[in-house]
Amino acid sequence: MNEIKRQQFKKQLDQLSGPIDLLSDPNLGNLFEILQKVLDDRSLQPEEIVENLGAAVEAVQAAMPDLSGMVDTAEVAKSMLELVGELLSNLGDFSS
Repeated sequence: MNEIKRQQFKKQLDQLSGPIDLLSDPNLGNLFEILQKVLDDRSLQPEEIVENLGAAVEAVQAAMPDLSGMVDTAEVAKSMLELVGELLSNLGDFSS
């Protein structure tokens, strides 16, 4: 991913981590950590990124009904899933 896009994603991720304690939900915390790793580790190939994010996204999606009572956490989870979608749609830029 080119450095400008990488920094934009990092900034978005940092903004999401601010308002709540991500560790309050282990699935959300795990997704956050994987996103950080994907953005920090420039050696990951697109296939590895998809694999790493896939299971974490499924876990967060499965937990969404439980998060619905925690509005702030649910909103962050939704935003984080949108960020994953945006990141995955830009996978072609990972080679730059």
